[in-house]
Amino acid sequence: MAMQISIAIIITFTALSIVRADRRQEVPIAGIFEAGSVGESAFSFAVYVYNKNSRNPFYLLPKLSILVPPHDALRVMDRFCDLVSDNVLAVFVSELAFDGEVNKVLANTAAALQIPLITTADGRGGVYTRNLMPTTTDALAEVLVHENWTTFAYLTTSMEGVGRLGQLIWELQERGSNLSLAEVTVHYVGVRGIEEKELQESLVALDGALKKRVTRRVVVDSRVAETNQLMRMFSRMGMNRGEYEFLFASLNVADTDLVDYIYSGVKLAGFRLMDPDRNDVKQFAADWNNWNSRSSTVPNLAPTAFTTATSTPPFYHAALMADAVALFTSTLHCRLQQMEPHRANASLAELTAAALQMRQQSSLNGGSGRGDGNGRSGCYLGGRLMYQHGAYQVRGLGAIAELRRHFVAVDVGDGCGDMGLRGLTGDLRTCVEEREVGELVLWSAMDTTGLQPVARWSPTTHLNFDAFKPPLIAKAVDTTPKPSDDFEGGERLPQVWEEDFDPSVIIDRQRLADYRNRTIRVVTIWSKPFVQPKPRKLGAPPAQGIDRFEGFCVDLLEEISKIVGFKYDIHIVYDGIFGTKIGEMPPQRVEVLSRRPLSNVVDRRVETRRLQVWNGLIGEILNNTADLVVAPLTVNYLRAQVVEFSEPFLAFGLSLIIKKPGKQKSGSLSFLRPLSNAVWYAIFGAWITVSLGLYVIARISPTEWQVMKDPLTGKRYYNRRFTLGNSIWISFAAFVQQYLSFILQGVDFAPRAPGTRLLIAVWWFVTLILIAFYTANLAAFLTISLRVPPINGWSDLLKSDMEYGSLKSGSTRDFFFNTKLEPFAQLGAWMKRNTHALASNLEEGVERVRSSKGKYAFVLESVMNEYVNNREPCDTMMVGSAFGNYGYGIALPRRSPMREALSDAVLRLRESQVLTNLRKKWWIERGQCSAAADADRSAANALALINVAGVFHILVGGLLLALLVAAVELSWHMRWRHKGRWWRRRRRRRRSESTEATRKSTKSEVGTRLESNEVDPWTMQIQ
Repeated sequence: MAMQISIAIIITFTALSIVRADRRQEVPIAGIFEAGSVGESAFSFAVYVYNKNSRNPFYLLPKLSILVPPHDALRVMDRFCDLVSDNVLAVFVSELAFDGEVNKVLANTAAALQIPLITTADGRGGVYTRNLMPTTTDALAEVLVHENWTTFAYLTTSMEGVGRLGQLIWELQERGSNLSLAEVTVHYVGVRGIEEKELQESLVALDGALKKRVTRRVVVDSRVAETNQLMRMFSRMGMNRGEYEFLFASLNVADTDLVDYIYSGVKLAGFRLMDPDRNDVKQFAADWNNWNSRSSTVPNLAPTAFTTATSTPPFYHAALMADAVALFTSTLHCRLQQMEPHRANASLAELTAAALQMRQQSSLNGGSGRGDGNGRSGCYLGGRLMYQHGAYQVRGLGAIAELRRHFVAVDVGDGCGDMGLRGLTGDLRTCVEEREVGELVLWSAMDTTGLQPVARWSPTTHLNFDAFKPPLIAKAVDTTPKPSDDFEGGERLPQVWEEDFDPSVIIDRQRLADYRNRTIRVVTIWSKPFVQPKPRKLGAPPAQGIDRFEGFCVDLLEEISKIVGFKYDIHIVYDGIFGTKIGEMPPQRVEVLSRRPLSNVVDRRVETRRLQVWNGLIGEILNNTADLVVAPLTVNYLRAQVVEFSEPFLAFGLSLIIKKPGKQKSGSLSFLRPLSNAVWYAIFGAWITVSLGLYVIARISPTEWQVMKDPLTGKRYYNRRFTLGNSIWISFAAFVQQYLSFILQGVDFAPRAPGTRLLIAVWWFVTLILIAFYTANLAAFLTISLRVPPINGWSDLLKSDMEYGSLKSGSTRDFFFNTKLEPFAQLGAWMKRNTHALASNLEEGVERVRSSKGKYAFVLESVMNEYVNNREPCDTMMVGSAFGNYGYGIALPRRSPMREALSDAVLRLRESQVLTNLRKKWWIERGQCSAAADADRSAANALALINVAGVFHILVGGLLLALLVAAVELSWHMRWRHKGRWWRRRRRRRRSESTEATRKSTKSEVGTRLESNEVDPWTMQIQ
């Protein structure tokens, strides 16, 4: 039967070649397929369709090599070489032909013999191989992330599937999936060539591995015939239950037998390569059905959800093969046009000769174009295999060999790599080894309706579930009464999808879906230097459109439009306000629709929403009078509830601006300015403390005491030189750095005890540092004109009599009115009580600062503060530091598809320093205040206590150490007096036994000694 079918196909090709009116160039090609496979039928049909169109420049002359399983790699390679010997220009291979290892052998052989191999098999090819089977890894990863499949089993029937799993896991991790690698189980089930018992044991192991999971999710990666066998076995083993979810990784879900799964409750989903609603796809499908019904070459495949009971072989294989033929012929035509005329004519002549030789050989074989492999293989030359020293010996140096070598494009730049060819299955190119899928349709089966399209996927729009949503009912009268709260008075509630529902705003995700094909309406606000009128040149006509504006935001918008690719128009907000919530609409009840995962089944519920009403820039977005806001609009939480923001393009904080104070005249007490009041108080306190310390230590230390005797009266008395007055005086003398000249200062004694010496040394060190600080700061104060601001920060506002305020409407006012952070809460409370201090716009606030004579402070963004201070008349300044970390962002409608593109553009501009250059252009290069105009601002500040706190710490430490030394000294003297009591009594007894004569002779001498020698105050003995 198969022989009769093949003979009929060849006779049909021969008849067409005889009766055709034109003389098209014949091109010999070849194909290797399994006997009775879908690939053989698809290839024959694709060639037939191409040859039937007389407008095509070539007439394809195919030669088929049919293999009957079982087969091995050596046999397939031998058949391949046999086809090459007939000077065919390319070899075609179907996806269903062989397993992965054989496909690799074919790719390597094609590369060695330098002949194009066009295949629809899975996996990567070689240098001369072009694979038209697209990869679905990206689409599969997006579905898994969207459905939150963090645990699943991966069932594959080939080792290539295991490799695709590794790529899938990498894609999931790149997309930020919560995938648990420990919960991913891989099951390799070899379906081809195994017994049913072995297959059943493998599936039992799979079912056992999933039995502990509530939802048993399985990703199936297999071919059509293998998938049908697996699904039949799933049904036989009872795995078609409601807790199972199957997701097909390949493109054969439309060709799967689902008869046993319609009423089972199991969830099935998979991809289809083409949209069946396309007109060209419908026409091709009709031709494919007619071809199979006329030729009766129907493989043994079960009916599917897309075919009738009579069944048609898998449709997408024929479409892939038709695209393969289209890619081959288009590339051949391009290569011939690139060649020189004489080389092109030689190539055509060789192609004609090769086609004639193939026809003659076909007639000798009984009219069959099928090769059986009984002849000598084309891989042999002179009885020897053309494989020596690790490489094939390539034959053929003619034009056909040249066409073979240059058929595959290395890159797009050679002219034939990307010809803009659009096929049934997507874009066709010869400059890629692995084809990226152009568009996929996700199908799912959840009920008795069979497979239904639920989403569309493409590399640009990604996973889109909106393509197959049923239409919504905005508001319609329902004549059928139903006992449901969805209806009030016979009137149906407005409907909205779950992903489009928001309790505060109306979401229209299609609003900017086609932003590249329309003019974007951009709203902004007058705010220098962000947006300002463009100066009109003398004699020039009035500017129109976007030429009316200039500024930072205008330049930013132009740069973003170049990156994203859209046109725009600019207008100014009608009320001149950034945007504040002013109220809410009356509550509205809506019917919220949600679609079950991977299904078209819709669930319904009733929700109540209160639409917010805003003014200003935000109001224009909500009222659909603008598409984007490009302005100095602060990103905050309240605004983010009703609009979306891009990545901030400029960061800032809140700051205070005041009028620059005038120069301060020097007074009689100007010498006190180098040190702050706190430092002067600390110095005075340290002086008194050191004086008291000297007094106490001198009183404790025995070394500082003397027992003196009045030479006139003969009375003894205690002499302690460090009295309170002397202690204060010597401390002061040390402070004024005269402690080395005690006589000049009236101090005729020095400390003798260790404690007093230690304390006075520390005091000398402290005074040395303080005098050095004072001298240096005094020189700065005498040489610099001072501008002393009335406040130095936020806290000073509460202590001063200055008024302060912000804009009447905006994020700054909202922050002060709602914050609980001090001192900003107190500042906000004052603003609420004194609303007259708030300004309508920035210009009004700055003008009020300039005319208030230093009695008003305005709160604004730090970037605006810097700009205003750099503009004439240069009479304002920023005080304190900026508070907070805020940013300006581009506002757009909620869930807009344009958000990611805008954020990416802002990041690119930031990394390329474009934003930095724009800020430099509008803040610095166009500034009006030179450095000389601001040179009189004080750079010298009074020395604060924190700057010299260290020396006072040293002083306190020295005082404590001196007290400790004095205590140790006192203790030692007390111990020494106790031990020397016996010696002192003996000494007194000896003195009493002295003769009266000795006392008289020494009377005058002893009196002199009592006047000058020191006496121990505790023993009253002369030292």
